[in-house]
Amino acid sequence: MTLLITHSSAAVEQLRGTALAYHYFVFDDARSRQRDTLVRALVKQIAGYNAKTRKILEDLYDEFDAGNQLVDSDELKNPLKDLLNAVDKVYIVIDALDESSEVQEVLDLLEEICDWQIPSVHLLASSRKSPEIEFALKPLVSNQVPMRNDSVNEDISRHIEHQLQKRREFAKWTADIKAEIRTRLVEDSKGM
Repeated sequence: MTLLITHSSAAVEQLRGTALAYHYFVFDDARSRQRDTLVRALVKQIAGYNAKTRKILEDLYDEFDAGNQLVDSDELKNPLKDLLNAVDKVYIVIDALDESSEVQEVLDLLEEICDWQIPSVHLLASSRKSPEIEFALKPLVSNQVPMRNDSVNEDISRHIEHQLQKRREFAKWTADIKAEIRTRLVEDSKGM
């Protein structure tokens, strides 16, 4: 998505007047991997879009003792729905879904968002190939784009080769061991 926006003025022009909310599940950040963090990120990003969305956030703030009371992510779902209804068009991008520590809860949330049937909401989720995720999303998906391809594997291979050549700790390893490491890492990366 970033590449598209950065390199395509036509895409940028089309996105004017469009809300964009993005969340990345970082594999080594336990907090970012939770459904609660996803919901809060979506609310925070969409709330600043226009006067209507800011009002929804202000009302939520007032409802929960001027921000002194912690809002549970389940209590944020209705305001999230209101926020999504308050924008003309919104794209929600969820990256590395498979890295979530609460995959099933996130899938349930995505299903709930789709069940709201808000025509202005467009959802893009990326994930490594996972039967659990594919099965859950199949009824919700209108387009599926495989991200795994040879050019990605070539980039991964070049990066690994560079690291194996550059780093001193790998200098003692034979060329055969380095080749096996490169092969296994590329295969196990599954294009990610």
